[in-house]
Amino acid sequence: DPRWASDTQWVAANKPTPPPFAILKILPDGRETVVSTSPGEVCVLDDISKDARYLLCRYGGRDLAALPLGDARKPILVRKAPAGYIDQPQFSPDGRWIAYNANDSGRFEVYVTSFPSTGERWQVSEAGGVQPVWRQDGRELYYLGLDGIMNAVALQTENKPPFSVPNRLFDAELEAPSTD
Repeated sequence: DPRWASDTQWVAANKPTPPPFAILKILPDGRETVVSTSPGEVCVLDDISKDARYLLCRYGGRDLAALPLGDARKPILVRKAPAGYIDQPQFSPDGRWIAYNANDSGRFEVYVTSFPSTGERWQVSEAGGVQPVWRQDGRELYYLGLDGIMNAVALQTENKPPFSVPNRLFDAELEAPSTD
């Protein structure tokens, strides 16, 4: 499950075997550097910040963490799921926000939290949602509703909450995503 750094000079990828589990930085010539190891619970790589300062990963699907790539390698807890599962997290292009979906309400919904986290989060989907993806300029967040409709919410930082109500864009003609 590799992720390209925005400068495309390297790739980060999970290396599940042999133990301990690791996240690797892989250069174009094939050289590998271990970025993070996890002897216990696996940290699954999900995203790289555009400035390539942080990796975003999930521990056991319940703890969302940012791993600094500099000298300080201690994970920064972004969000702990009270119940359920966190999935598909993604940094905004400016690195100030993290979007993800979680099913702690009983169905998957799309949420956004600031980074570094203040503990606040905003639910941006109204009737379930998955697969959040930021527009390149970071001013909108797209997600797939559980009804198969592609939606968009606008970032409006001068308001509280900082996101608009969802705008239904089009039927993606996809089967409703599984909420298991």
